[in-house]
Amino acid sequence: MNDTINYAHAALAGVITAVGAMWGKLGWLFVLWALCMALDYLTGSLAAMKKGEWSSDRAREGLWQAVADEVITAAEYEEITGEPY
Repeated sequence: MNDTINYAHAALAGVITAVGAMWGKLGWLFVLWALCMALDYLTGSLAAMKKGEWSSDRAREGLWQAVADEVITAAEYEEITGEPY
């Protein structure tokens, strides 16, 4: 079990380092965004489980909503700045 946790930790650290190396400071913003998205999903799932109302359909709808929000944000960023997201 400890080996699995260590391997997962090393893989996560490698991915975060690779993103930071590829995108510089912007990479850290991406890492922060990804962590916030994961935390949002986790807290939403835990709240629904606590109420006994967790549903994979609702979780999937929430994820699609988050993806749609990000696509709209990227499109607005590109329109305002003229740079691709």
